[in-house]
Amino acid sequence: MYLDELNRQREKYQTEGNILKEIKILREILAETEKQYGIESDEYIKALNELGGTLKYVGYYDEAENNLKKSLEIIKKKYGDNNLAYATSLLNLTEVYRFAQKFNLLEEILEKEWAYFSKLNNIGGRAACQDNREDFIIMRKSQWETFNEETLLSYLEDLNSKNNLLFQKYGQMMKYNSPQEYKKVKNILENPSKNKITLIEKIMSIYMEWEKEFFKKYPIFSSMGRPLYSTEDNNIETSIETYLKGELLSYSEKTLQLYLKYIIEMKEKNINLAIKNMDNLASMQGFKNSDEVENIIKFAEKLKNVLQYFLYL
Repeated sequence: MYLDELNRQREKYQTEGNILKEIKILREILAETEKQYGIESDEYIKALNELGGTLKYVGYYDEAENNLKKSLEIIKKKYGDNNLAYATSLLNLTEVYRFAQKFNLLEEILEKEWAYFSKLNNIGGRAACQDNREDFIIMRKSQWETFNEETLLSYLEDLNSKNNLLFQKYGQMMKYNSPQEYKKVKNILENPSKNKITLIEKIMSIYMEWEKEFFKKYPIFSSMGRPLYSTEDNNIETSIETYLKGELLSYSEKTLQLYLKYIIEMKEKNINLAIKNMDNLASMQGFKNSDEVENIIKFAEKLKNVLQYFLYL
C-alpha cells in the first residue's frame, strides 16, 4: 500500500533527524489517510496528531494548531471529551502553545540584544560583526534555545533594565583580553557581589566541563571556533572561558540562580548544553548536528590530501 511506503519514508527521515522532509511526508500521509479511511476515522485522527505534534518543532504553529483543533473536534463528535484520545490531542495542543510562547520570547530577546549590540561603541571603531545581523541572530539563538523558559523570562527582565547588558558583557571581557582598555571603562562597569561571583563560578565549573567534552568529541569542529581557556586570550581572539564569564557577569543574580538550577538539572540528566548549543548552530547552518559537521570536515580534509597527492604525481 502507498501508506506503508510513506510510513517507511517517514521512519527513514526520523532516523536521519531530517524533520523538514518528515513533515512533508506527514502531510502526504494525512492526505492519503483521508482518502483511504475518511475524516472521521481513528487513522485520520492519529495522522492529524502526528503532523500537529511535529510541526511545532519547526515553528509552524498555526498549521499545528489547526490540525490539533480539527483532531479535537472529530474526537469530541465521535467519542466525547472524556477519553484518552481527547486528552492526548489536548496535551499536544498545549505543547504547541508553549512552544509558540517560547518562540515569541526568543524573538523579543534577540531583537533587544541586536539593538544594544549594533549600537555599541567599539574602541577600534565599528566592528564588521555589528552590521551582520543574520550571523548575530544565528549565534545568539543557538545559545538561547538551550535555556529553559523561566531563565529566559528573567533574562528578558534584565534586558529591560536601564543597563546595556551587552556593554557590561563586553566590558567585563576586556579585563582578560584587553586589560589596558579595561582600565578605561572599569569604573562604569558593575562591581559584582560575592554571591554573584559564587553563582558564576558554580555555573562555569559545570559548563567548562561540557565545553571540554565538546572539544574532545569534536576536535575538528571545535578548532574552528574560540580557544577554550582564558590563558589563550589575546587582542584578536577571546576564549570560551572569558566569553562565558563576561556573559554571566551581565546577568542579574536572579537569572544566575535560575540558570544554575537549570544546568544542575541538565547535568543530572547527562545533557551537555555546550554540545546542544553547537548542534543548534550546526542545524541553523543546514547541517544535521555536530557529528555531521565533524564528519564532513574530516572527509573534506582527506579529499584535499588526496587531491594534493595527485597534483604532485
